[in-house]
Amino acid sequence: MKRMFLFSLIVTCLLSSTAVHAQCLKAYLGQGNSGKCRPTVHNAPKGKVIATLPDVNDHFIEVMVKNGRNSYWQIDQGSCYDQDANRTIDLPAQAYIHCQYVYGCFESNGPITIRKNPSASAEVEQVVRPVKNNKKTTLMTPIATIRNGWIQVRSAGSQGYGWIEVKYYKSPW
Repeated sequence: MKRMFLFSLIVTCLLSSTAVHAQCLKAYLGQGNSGKCRPTVHNAPKGKVIATLPDVNDHFIEVMVKNGRNSYWQIDQGSCYDQDANRTIDLPAQAYIHCQYVYGCFESNGPITIRKNPSASAEVEQVVRPVKNNKKTTLMTPIATIRNGWIQVRSAGSQGYGWIEVKYYKSPW
C-alpha cells in the first residue's frame, strides 16, 4: 500500500511538472520555529487552517511538496503519509503548509556550503562540516523554496536563509 502511494506521488509529480511549476520534493514534517509539534495545513498560503496534523514528535510524516513560495509549500496530491500509524492522511487538493515544518535532508562526502544567493559564485553564508570522526556531512533543515537547481534553506548565517545545490538533497525515505 505504502509503495503504491509513493509510486503514484512520484509519477504524478513527473507528469505534472512543467517549466512553470517547481519540481516536487520528498520531505518530512518537523517541529517548526514556534515549537508547535502539530503542523497546521491551510487552504492557501496564509489562508484558513483546514487541518491539524499528528504530533511530529510522535509520528514520522512523509510529504511530497511542490511550488514553494511565500513561505508555503503546496502539498502534492492532497495527502501525506504517517509512517508510525501506517496510514495516508487525506487532505483537500489545495493544501498548503508553512515551510518551517517542511524539512529536507542534505548529504555530502565533504562540507556543505550554504550560499547567500542561488549561484556557485555567490558569497558563502555558512559552511557545514562533517561531525568529528564522520566522513559524511548530513544536514536536516527546513526548506523554503527551489529555484534553478538550488534549494533555499534555513541557516545559522547572518541572513537566516541560504541556498544549497539540489545535488546534495537526499530523499528522506
